[in-house]
Amino acid sequence: MTQQSPVPTWLQTLRAERATLLQEAETLTRDGGDLEGEQADRFDAIERALATNATQLDDAEARSTRMAEISGMLERGELKIEHGSDVGPDFVPQSFRGDPWSSSERMEISDRARRCLDAVARDAVVPGVERACERVERAFTGLDGEIDGDEMSRWVATTSDPNYMRAIVKLFRDPQLGHTEFNKDELAAYQRSKHLQRAMSTSAAAGGYLIPFALDPSILLTSDGSLNQVRQAARTVVTTSDRWHGVSSAGVVASWDAEASEVSDDSPTLSQPTITTHRLTGFVPISLEAAMDEVNVAEEVAKLIMASFDELEGRAFVVGAGDASNQPVGVLTALSGVTASTVNTTTADTFSLVDIYKLDGSLPARYRQRASWLANRAIYNLSRQFDTSGGAALWTQLQADVPGQLLGSTTLESEVMAASPVGTNAKFMVLGSFSDAYTVVDRIGSTIEFIPHLFGASGRPTGQRGWFAFKRVGADVVNAGALRQLNGQ
Repeated sequence: MTQQSPVPTWLQTLRAERATLLQEAETLTRDGGDLEGEQADRFDAIERALATNATQLDDAEARSTRMAEISGMLERGELKIEHGSDVGPDFVPQSFRGDPWSSSERMEISDRARRCLDAVARDAVVPGVERACERVERAFTGLDGEIDGDEMSRWVATTSDPNYMRAIVKLFRDPQLGHTEFNKDELAAYQRSKHLQRAMSTSAAAGGYLIPFALDPSILLTSDGSLNQVRQAARTVVTTSDRWHGVSSAGVVASWDAEASEVSDDSPTLSQPTITTHRLTGFVPISLEAAMDEVNVAEEVAKLIMASFDELEGRAFVVGAGDASNQPVGVLTALSGVTASTVNTTTADTFSLVDIYKLDGSLPARYRQRASWLANRAIYNLSRQFDTSGGAALWTQLQADVPGQLLGSTTLESEVMAASPVGTNAKFMVLGSFSDAYTVVDRIGSTIEFIPHLFGASGRPTGQRGWFAFKRVGADVVNAGALRQLNGQ
């Protein structure tokens, strides 16, 4: 009689977690009524946790079965283990040793992720990777945002593996047969990415494949030279879930107290802003000749994807309509109707020198040190004409290759903002600390899928292929008090 292998502790833990989640969901829905407020948010969180648990449980069950098979083969002498491998120690092995969910394994994965980030920053193939690495490391060490550090670490270690990059490059050059050229290490890296992608996906199936870390637009769009300047000035965080939950406060209100008297209650009022991420898609066509001839085709495709995402984000972060339109909430959208953040021009439909000083004076002093202007270039050109003699010292650093400064604050440009102060509610200039006021949330794990042939209007092939990429991003104003907008009335 064959003795049944004991159930591994980590498999028992996943089963127990699923049972607990199902019980909590049953408790919430027991009354049969509609869920609202915190109960609805908790039910959504349970659904996401159950989806993740189901993927992990499937992988764990398969791993447990495979481990039992290997154990039996070892006992019967049917399998021998050959030591030594050319897979570097900095990267995730084909299968986790021991308990993959234990604290020691998590620390090991976290350490590997850090070493991967160091290697990627050192050997960066596109600009801005070093800054992106710093932001991601802050996330999985728990210093920035609400993050599942374990999942973040696995994503970093998996998508920054050089073997994975080489595998993706082969797929970029030949999406249909590139996988036949994988060596065993590239195949292992690719398989790890598919397991991770299924675990991170909010849908039943995850198509395509994860974009390598060094090419991923969800972490590289903060690079210098981007036209999306609101993103550069804003606070950016990364998340592994559909929503980011933050904590904001107007700050502690200190007080003067008499000697030996009880201190007053100076506790701040806390709020929890929630930002939902939305899908941003991009499509990049590439000719057959370019795909065959371009040595760095993977980098070129990634750059084109980032450029298209950059353009759409630049617009959304200013005038995005929010959840109702499946977009981030733009700065102007969020400030609409916020009286305390609105400054009217002195004369209706007229932009004059006094309005610049008026807007600057309305911003609380604590935000001025980090303040930036945001306007259409046409507005900046109008303001330059106010002071033709230089007596008011409005502008400094007028060189073409240096960002301009207006009254000592950096100027950010947005083409979607009003180019004229004339018109109903023409909100044509914003001043404030965007890092305190505006938060951009990137959900990690951009995905790319391959379209083998593109067809023209007559239904015949055009000699092009296409790459369909998507990421998820959200944004909103979390502290309107740090911004002021100039309204033409």
